[in-house]
Amino acid sequence: MIKTDFEDYKLILNNNGNYGGFNGIFKKDELLLKIKNYENISKAKGIILDIQINEKMPLSVISKITSTLHDMLDINADLIFGSGTNNDLRDDEILCKILISGL
Repeated sequence: MIKTDFEDYKLILNNNGNYGGFNGIFKKDELLLKIKNYENISKAKGIILDIQINEKMPLSVISKITSTLHDMLDINADLIFGSGTNNDLRDDEILCKILISGL
């Protein structure tokens, strides 16, 4: 488990520009599509990505999501990642929170 904390949010929110993001429960393909279609995400200066999955979901799913997001970002953007397990989720569900700054 990797936790995000107040200092992580301070770092991301310190970027100039507009803020955005989303949160919700998604299937893997739905989440990947939402990330890929998020307007101007490639211009972000900072992102916090917080993901929770059921312990039965393979960790390769988290890897796919983070690598997809990372590949879309500017090389100088800050990407902070948190993860954990949540067994209230179904085996194929992902609870995802994304905060985007500097748009």
